[in-house]
Amino acid sequence: MGREGTEDVKELAKSVAETAKEQVVHFLTEEEQAAQKAAQPAKKVAARRGNPDGPKGKIVHARVDERLIHGQVAMVWTNTVGASRIVVVNDAALKDPMVLSGLKMAKPAGVKLSIVTVKRAVQRFKENAYAGDRVFVITKNVTDMAELIRQGVEIERVNVGNVAKREGSKNIKKSVNLTEKDIADIHEMIDGGHPVTAQMIPNESDQSILEYMK
Repeated sequence: MGREGTEDVKELAKSVAETAKEQVVHFLTEEEQAAQKAAQPAKKVAARRGNPDGPKGKIVHARVDERLIHGQVAMVWTNTVGASRIVVVNDAALKDPMVLSGLKMAKPAGVKLSIVTVKRAVQRFKENAYAGDRVFVITKNVTDMAELIRQGVEIERVNVGNVAKREGSKNIKKSVNLTEKDIADIHEMIDGGHPVTAQMIPNESDQSILEYMK
C-alpha cells in the first residue's frame, strides 16, 4: 500500500475511533456533506437522534451476503430496488479500517452508506434515523438478519444471496451454504411471515429458499 493509501486508512481509523461510542459510521454523499457543514450544531445532534416525526424510511431489500458490498450489490441490486441508502449491519466490519475503506470504495455513487452493529441498527431503525430513505439492508450472515427481525426491524422479506462454505455447512445451491443454525433461523423467519429467497442476481427465480433445502 502506498503512502497515500496508508494515510487514508489512518484517517479512517481515526474516524472510527471518534464514532465508537455511537457504534455507527456514515459515509455521506457530496450533497450531504455540504448540507452538514451548513447545519447548526443543534441540528446535527437532532439528526443523530433520528427523526421520529419525519417520513418513515422504507426497507426495500434485505440481503444476506458474505461479501457485503461488491459488484452485483453495488451495480445491479442497488439499481434494481431503487435504494437511496445502503445499511451494512455487521459488528466486525465496524472495527476493521480496511473493511470500512473497501466498503466506502465499493459504494455506488450518489447512494448513502451506513455501517452499524446489529444492536445499533435496531436502535437506528426505531429512531427512524433513515427517514425518507429507500434502505437496502445487508448482513454478512443469516443469524444477524434473523436477529434484526426478532428485534422488530420492519423487514418484509429476506434474500440469501451469498454464504460461503464453512465447517458443518451444506451446499443448497451455487453460492449458498447453510449450517443447521442457518436453517433454523430461516425457518423461524419464514414461520414468522417473512418470506426468504435465494437470489444471487435479480433475474434468478424468487421462489422460496425452501425449494432448495429439500
